Amino acid sequence: KINLKDKCANCGSMKPPLYITHTKHPSEFKDVYIAFFTIKKANHDSIRLEVIKRLNDENIIEKRLEVDSEYRDSCPYCGTVNIFKNEEKGIFICFQNHTFPEPKNILYYALANTTDYEKAKTITLDRMTNHILNREEDEFMDKFDLEIGREALLFCIEESIEYREFKHIKTCCKRCAFIENTKGPNDVLCEKCKIHYHDPIYETCYKCKD
Repeated sequence: KINLKDKCANCGSMKPPLYITHTKHPSEFKDVYIAFFTIKKANHDSIRLEVIKRLNDENIIEKRLEVDSEYRDSCPYCGTVNIFKNEEKGIFICFQNHTFPEPKNILYYALANTTDYEKAKTITLDRMTNHILNREEDEFMDKFDLEIGREALLFCIEESIEYREFKHIKTCCKRCAFIENTKGPNDVLCEKCKIHYHDPIYETCYKCKD
């Protein structure tokens, strides 16, 4: 049974006609799916720290750097391996225009494209972590896509049933009913004037702010 009150729940007006207005509308399936997926994914993402810890504990990064590293000729001043030999002058020149008679032999980490060990370690750790997580994210999608879709669909059906059963309603005058149907989904009625709506981050509507 729909219970129509004798006055507007917003402004208190008793002037007819009075209307029944829904205070809650069914959500879009895609919005519910994204919300459910985000929650599930947040729990899944907690494994990132576990992956990093495992890579460090098992010295996997160091082993990978050993495989990917090689000794290369480099500039003794700036360390770059981007050098070439000027055969005419018998000197080496780097891309920073440093000149030197002989290059310095230095360990170069090809995967990270650097001669800096700590930088190479950081880059390699990040790449390997992302590789593992991307692979596990694909597995996550395969495992939970259908489950999340089912949960989102049932949620939307439940909200739709509640809407059709008029479970979330209130009585409004003609003016307030119009505003309720056109205002933003999160707007609230101004407590000061009881007429205008505003974003909840503000204390009052724009006309009552002074």
